[in-house]
Amino acid sequence: IHKGQKGVGFLIKSDYNKQEVQEVKGISDRIAIIKIKTSTLVCIQIYAPTLEAKDKEVEEFYSELGTQIEQIKAKNNNLIIMGDWNS
Repeated sequence: IHKGQKGVGFLIKSDYNKQEVQEVKGISDRIAIIKIKTSTLVCIQIYAPTLEAKDKEVEEFYSELGTQIEQIKAKNNNLIIMGDWNS
């Protein structure tokens, strides 16, 4: 990995974080998840591989994303997927 490439995160107001965030979980350097306590809302933040990425990296990314989506939807959570989808 080259410095300055990849990475995802969430910017959360500090007082909100203490009261409302149930979990923030880094899945990989391209996928992170945040769960909100007071709702069934789960957000996935992504940074998709670019066209220059190797096929294996692209396949691993979409496979992991699919796994996370299935796990979240199995719990009847509302889901938002956001981030940089590249091309």
